[in-house]
Amino acid sequence: MCQRRVLVIDDEEVIHKLIHRILVPHEYKLISAKSGREGLDHAHKIDPHLVILDLAMPGLNGIDTFKLLRSSPKTINIPIMISTGLGDTSHVLRSSVEALGAQAFLSKPFTAQELLWQVDRLARVRSPLSPSSRLPAVPAREVPKPCLLRCGRVCVDIGSRKVWAGGRRIDVMGPKRFDLLCFLMRHQAGALREQLLYQVWGGDGDYKMVDVMVHRLRHDLQVNGHSPIVSIPGGYKLVG
Repeated sequence: MCQRRVLVIDDEEVIHKLIHRILVPHEYKLISAKSGREGLDHAHKIDPHLVILDLAMPGLNGIDTFKLLRSSPKTINIPIMISTGLGDTSHVLRSSVEALGAQAFLSKPFTAQELLWQVDRLARVRSPLSPSSRLPAVPAREVPKPCLLRCGRVCVDIGSRKVWAGGRRIDVMGPKRFDLLCFLMRHQAGALREQLLYQVWGGDGDYKMVDVMVHRLRHDLQVNGHSPIVSIPGGYKLVG
């Protein structure tokens, strides 16, 4: 029987040991990478049936690693499961997966049953006889870009890039802050910091930069001392 190769890219040794203990008895061969760079190197050499990719890694983070895997002709068709330790934030996690174009997500801590079900579903898609087969990504639910976006007392005119909060015109708002606001308004279920970093900054920067920009945007949008941007596990949400 041909063992299916699963590449695990995660900086936590305990995660590698856990996944190994769960999958190896089920005829999977695990290849471990402790960094994004090492993971990219392994992916090009061994052509895995599946990649399990952690988002929050030092150095080359999971988002940048994902983008590089998808940009290479040799690795573009490999199914990728996003792994995150941000907890069970359900709809927010799914939004992040859709934004990245990954096939599935795995929320830490996970059970053996959850891991096996996801891995079995994805890894078996790439038959050894047809390595070019591709599992379609989770379809992203793109929201059309209307002229006006509204959420509670916040209104945005995309065409003129004008913003109002509680009827007050906000005259000064930089391009990144404006893009951040528009993204939050289009994703009112909430957005992870990884998602904001990828979508607004193209993955260039760090979470501290996201937090600082959100803090400034909160100040801009205050009405009677209250801001419509609230914190959620691992990210932010715009409320009405």
